[in-house]
Parts: sequence; structure tokens; C-alpha cells
Amino acid sequence: MRTEAVNNQPLGHHSSFHIIINVSLGCARWPNADVPDTSDRNWMTVPLLCLSEWGSKVWGDGQQPEASSVSWVKWARKQQIFLCPTPFEPLTMGSSDIPPPHVSSHVVPVCNALLQLGGGLWTICYILLTRESIKSQSYGMPMFALAFNFAWELVYALTVAEATLEKICFGIWMAIDCGLVYGLLKYGHNEWNHAPAVKNHLGSIFIVLLGGCLVGHWAFAKWWLDNSLGARQGKFYAGKDMGPDTTELGFWSAATAQLILSAASLSQLLIRGHTGGVSWSVWASRLLGTIVGLDMNYLWAWYFWREAHTYVMSPFAIFLWGTGLACDLAYPFVYLQVQKTTKVLDGGRKIRFETEHVSATRREKNL
Repeated sequence: MRTEAVNNQPLGHHSSFHIIINVSLGCARWPNADVPDTSDRNWMTVPLLCLSEWGSKVWGDGQQPEASSVSWVKWARKQQIFLCPTPFEPLTMGSSDIPPPHVSSHVVPVCNALLQLGGGLWTICYILLTRESIKSQSYGMPMFALAFNFAWELVYALTVAEATLEKICFGIWMAIDCGLVYGLLKYGHNEWNHAPAVKNHLGSIFIVLLGGCLVGHWAFAKWWLDNSLGARQGKFYAGKDMGPDTTELGFWSAATAQLILSAASLSQLLIRGHTGGVSWSVWASRLLGTIVGLDMNYLWAWYFWREAHTYVMSPFAIFLWGTGLACDLAYPFVYLQVQKTTKVLDGGRKIRFETEHVSATRREKNL
């Protein structure tokens, strides 16, 4: 650990700071605490709560420095305390939360781990979608779902995310999404022969969809943040307790995006009648990423910190994540059937294959 004076001034000259004390399995934050006067020998009688993975302990009385002989900085170095004038940047939205004492200290770390694992699986899914798009000369993510998802990443990177690492993660996803957009614009015309108006204006249609989704995401996020919606104890935003709950904001936007993608992907598979642009690994990484990063993440928070996450089990929330999950679970059964009608051409492109009996039946109906 290290201790620093701020702007080369004694620490006692600053009105606010953060104290971080390492413990065996975690750390604790004392935000916006007034720096006490070093002449006050009783300043350390204020208990400092140190959270660890398995519980908490109070560190306080009996550790105050001798104001006449030990400077603040020297004493802080001896106690291995790190003082800094600004909040630590969270890894993900909601990771700066500080649960009340009655909430288990593992809630935030476990939720962060689940979210990051789910994000990793989704990154793999994006890469696999791009590879399959080029391989089969098609696109796997439905057009509106792609526009909705791309807009979500852009808006939240620029207007919601606080930490540099958050913005970098969103930036990585947007960069990978560019591969999906390329597949749509490059090979999308192969899937719209039945609709010439869409086939001939695919790029323009996608731009319009993207613009509409950008406005929608921006309006929702701005409304949420400006009105401090979801304000609860222990929920920090911009260094302020009882600020807008970005964890809940992320839930509603992500659950909506997931439902759109899951339902549209299932519908696309049924309508096309072939597996171009998708694969078993795409479905598996998408399903696991959603279960871990969205469902398990928020259900864990709801179970252990219920008063701050009651929305997770509200009727509308259950409809969102429940319907999306149902579509994803139905997907492999439809995929198995569609595989039977999929024909791979010499160049790798996949088309719908019809038996002579099916073709004859359709010709008779047309007559």
C-alpha cells in the first residue's frame, strides 16, 4: 500500500478524502469523511467499517496517532492506509455500491464476477457471429437487434459509464459489433431476395434503425439519471450516495435488448429455414452469457440484497428475462429441425433446401 499527500500539502489541509484499508480478503471505503484535526486525540473513536469476503470488523479505538510527535503522513504509512482525494473507479456499473451492514459483503464482488464472466461469454459470441457471417456469407444477429445493441453500447459508453475500464469494455464490444455490421451490409442482400425494397436499401434501413435506437437509449438513460431514479442507500453514482441506480438502469435496458435479440433470433431461424450466420457455439455462448451475466447476476443481488433489487422479480421484469430465456431454450430444438432443410453451397453459403415433394406441393398451391 502507499500513502500520498494531496497537491504536496499535508493531508489535514483537505476537507474530504477516501480511506481504504486492506484486509485479508477485501477492502473498505469511507467516502467523503471530514479530515479530523490532528490535535483532536479522539478522532479515531469513530469506527471505520472494513468489509471482507466473509464478514466485517470494526477498526477504531486505540489506534490514533500522537499528534505532537507523529505526522499524519508518517502515521498513515505505518498503518498502511491509502488516502486519495477521489473515488476509486468501479469495474462495472454498480460495483461501487456499498451495501448496508446487514447485507453480506460478498454480494457486490460476486455480482461483478458474474457480470464480467457473462460479458466474456458475450464477447466470444460476437466473435463467433462475425466468423460465421463471413464463412456462410450471411448475418446471424437480426438487423433490428443489432441496431438496438450497437446503440446501447454507444450511449452507455458515452453517457452512463463512469470508469475508464467500463468505457474500454463498451468500446471493445462496439469494435466487434462493426464486424457484425460488415456482415449485414456485405451479405445481407442474400437473405432478402423475397423483398427487393429491403434488399436494395439495406444500408439505409440499418442507419434509420440505428438512429432511432440511439435516440431511444439516450432518452431513457437521460430521464433515469436526471431524475435520480432508483435512488437507494448504498447505491453510488458520481461519488454520491442515494444517486440514480445504474444497476437497475442497466437491468431494464439489457433485459429489453436480450428479449429483442432472443425472440428475433428464433423468428429469423424459422423464417429463413437455414442456419446461415449462426452455429451451435453461437447459441451456447449467447445462452450462457445471458444466464450468467444477466439472470444469475441480478438474481444473486435480489436474493442477498432484496430491498435494493425488488424490481428483478417484478411482473414486468419476469416477463422480460423469462420470455427471453424461453426463446433461447426453444432455439436448439428449432435449430435441429432447420438443419434438415439447410444446404451448403460450394462457396460456403447456406440456403434453404426443399425436397422434391415439398417443391411439387408448393407449385400445386400456386396453380
